[in-house]
Amino acid sequence: MHLCKVKLIILKKDGTHHLIIKDTKEADATVHYYSTLFHELTHSTGHESRTGRIKKNKEKFGVRNEYAFEELVAELGSVLFGQQFGIEKTIRDNHVQYLNSWIKALKHDYTLVGDALAQSQKAVDYFQPVKQ
Repeated sequence: MHLCKVKLIILKKDGTHHLIIKDTKEADATVHYYSTLFHELTHSTGHESRTGRIKKNKEKFGVRNEYAFEELVAELGSVLFGQQFGIEKTIRDNHVQYLNSWIKALKHDYTLVGDALAQSQKAVDYFQPVKQ
């Protein structure tokens, strides 16, 4: 199985985010590359200067639960981005822990997936050109 190496660099002077993804030349790398890229792009929109999602969710869920929720937002964002580009998302082995945490959280809050999907859509919309 192929995993992409991802490094997100945040330059604090101007709030600019730089996403660097290094990939290998494996045959299945393209889907994983874009899946990872879309996941990280979704994360990048959570900053206060963009959607402000992360700060709001920390206040709502607490730091530990916000992390799991943010990962759900990023995974759903990756799926939404993938749909736009015809790339089908696959569940990898390292997603099992996340899936289990989301299942556990759903037992306490059935609105979790709907809220995460709405926030994912806002993240994807952030990258859409403004129609005039």
